[in-house]
Amino acid sequence: MTPRGFAELMGSMWPELIDAMPFGMGPMMEGDGQVPGALDLMKPVFPTLFPRLLPLMMPKVMSTMLERIAERVPMPDYMPSRCRP
Repeated sequence: MTPRGFAELMGSMWPELIDAMPFGMGPMMEGDGQVPGALDLMKPVFPTLFPRLLPLMMPKVMSTMLERIAERVPMPDYMPSRCRP
């Protein structure tokens, strides 16, 4: 999978990623998304914030991520069963 392909995959997972955010940040992010320009103001923080939060979020989104990768990347028959969490 190319970096662009992985970015598109992650872009398709926003609802799951927001739901998986720790410390009650998901609802806060959804609320900020309703305020015009709020997410644009937060964009500079994302490169620092997401790498810190991602280890806490990955266990919650891994099964969805693997399903979506399997939809996009051809795999041998034996592979998807071994990729399940």
